[in-house]
Amino acid sequence: MVDKKIVAERLKLLREDKNVTQDELAELLHIKRPTYARYETADNEMDYAKLNKLADFFQVSIDYLLGRTDIPYPPQKDESSLDIFKKRLNRLRVAKGMTVEALAEATSLTPYRIQQLESTSQHLPGRQTLDRLADALGSTTDYLLGLTDEPRDEIYVTSPRDFPAFIKDSRAIEFYGSKYKLNEKQREEMLKFVDVFLKTYAEEDEPK
Repeated sequence: MVDKKIVAERLKLLREDKNVTQDELAELLHIKRPTYARYETADNEMDYAKLNKLADFFQVSIDYLLGRTDIPYPPQKDESSLDIFKKRLNRLRVAKGMTVEALAEATSLTPYRIQQLESTSQHLPGRQTLDRLADALGSTTDYLLGLTDEPRDEIYVTSPRDFPAFIKDSRAIEFYGSKYKLNEKQREEMLKFVDVFLKTYAEEDEPK
């Protein structure tokens, strides 16, 4: 669910930082100034098309406007967001071992719509569809749109048996507030250690 207060705060902060008026932004969005003003007072919820236009105007990510990240400025990309979206949607689905039908069922979309989004679509999907796709694929909307190269946010491991998948999917790990990047060799060494640990864990977990 969108936190309208966060959107309102960040819109006002960005507008004042860029030294533009509410009238100018209202004109950009093809709406009246009082309508725009209600976005900055959290009285109205902004649709995806307007969020996307303002994100482009302020050169920030949509996830920043929605309060999902505190990093406002996405890295520059040569490809369009639509091209990146199509590639990443397909790669994430395949990597997760999901068929088109399985992803369609998980997102309440049709298989035809999933195929369209991965190949022939001429437009990015709406915010709700993006959210559903990101949730189903265990990723973020910013990653799908190419605004970050991190496929997902923090992952919390609640069972020792989740360690292998966690290590394989992670580019970095965090211990007590300090983050450490993992290269391929370090990841392999950690997987060996975890394999031994899990065998011991399984033995101790067996009923006596």
